[in-house]
Amino acid sequence: MPASPAELFQRLDDLGMTTVTHHHPPIRTAAEARMLRGRLNGGHTKCLFLADNDGQLWLLLCLADHLFELKRVARAVGAPGLGSAAPEILWQALGVTPEAITPFGLINDRETRVRVLIDRAMLKISPLNFHPLESTATTQISPAELVRFIAAGGHKVEVLEFGSREPALPA
Repeated sequence: MPASPAELFQRLDDLGMTTVTHHHPPIRTAAEARMLRGRLNGGHTKCLFLADNDGQLWLLLCLADHLFELKRVARAVGAPGLGSAAPEILWQALGVTPEAITPFGLINDRETRVRVLIDRAMLKISPLNFHPLESTATTQISPAELVRFIAAGGHKVEVLEFGSREPALPA
C-alpha cells in the first residue's frame, strides 16, 4: 500500500525538513495549475513519469514554463524510446495518479527503480511547488531539501539543462 500524505509529512519531519502545504480544490489539468501560480510563490513545476524501451522508469522534473525536446533528453541519458509510462506503472512505482505526479512519490519506490532527472533551472528557485501525493494540496520545499529528500530514499539526482522558457502567452 502506498504512503499517505500524513506518512509523507512524517517522513519530511523525520528528515528535519521545513515545508509549507497549501490546500486547494483538486487540480487535474495544466490550466487549473496555472490558476494557482498567482497565489503561491516560488517555482511552479511539471513532473513527467516516463519509461524507455528497456523498461527503465524515469521521473523528469522541470519548471512548468520550460520547454524541452524529449528526444534530446533521451539521447543525453541514453534512454531509447523514452515516452509516457502507463498509469498502472505510475501507481505501482510511485503510488500516485497521473494528476498528482510528484517527486514525493519516490517515498513509495523502495526498490529505487525510478531514475530522477531535474532541470538545472529548478535548483535556482525557492521554494519549489509539488503535490504531496494527491492533487488537493501543494507542498513547498527548498531545492536543497528536495534533493536531500530524493537522496534519503536511495535515489540519485541527475541534473540536466532541459530547455528554455516557454514564450509568454498573449494578454
